[in-house]
Amino acid sequence: NALLKDHPKNTRALFLLGDSYLRQRNVPNAAQACEKLLQIAPNFPAGHTQMGQILLLQKKEKEGLAELEKALSLQPGYVDPLQIIVLVHLNRKEPQKAIERVAQQIRLIPNHPVLYQMLGTLQAINRDTANAEANLKKAIELAPNMPSLHLSLGNFYMQQKNVDKAKRQYEAVLAKKPNSLSALMALGMIYERERNYDKAKAYYE
Repeated sequence: NALLKDHPKNTRALFLLGDSYLRQRNVPNAAQACEKLLQIAPNFPAGHTQMGQILLLQKKEKEGLAELEKALSLQPGYVDPLQIIVLVHLNRKEPQKAIERVAQQIRLIPNHPVLYQMLGTLQAINRDTANAEANLKKAIELAPNMPSLHLSLGNFYMQQKNVDKAKRQYEAVLAKKPNSLSALMALGMIYERERNYDKAKAYYE
């Protein structure tokens, strides 16, 4: 607010103000800040994403999805609006529509690793395990040094009860991000189940 007093058209400040109101669930004030933001910067993808969230909270699903699609049309590789669209479909019990929407984005940007991660995760939810594994591996192929991609594949293997493959992926996470709590806890739990308590303790510590 202090920044806006001196710079009333500062788009970043307006976005952060709207985001702050959203976190407080103050939807009317969030809407007011976001409307002002989009008047100043009508082609700002994050602004349309924020407006999409606001409209969804106002139970205006059709309008909210339109804003999220607008954000994606302005910045096709912007994952945030796509994640919200996916959640809408999942809440409607429409996993196949969520899968199709992510696949559509991949056709626009065929080398975006996070999109393949999203697709594989959704396919795993939908019990399409062969395609899920292939797409999670594709994500890693595109960005082998991205720890979250190895974590997703490790979690997939755990769901499939393929513990050895899961271990390798969690270890790959730690090779790139040694303080990853998710990978440390996962490996600790694996070794605890195997009654290898010393090794489990080493990961828990």
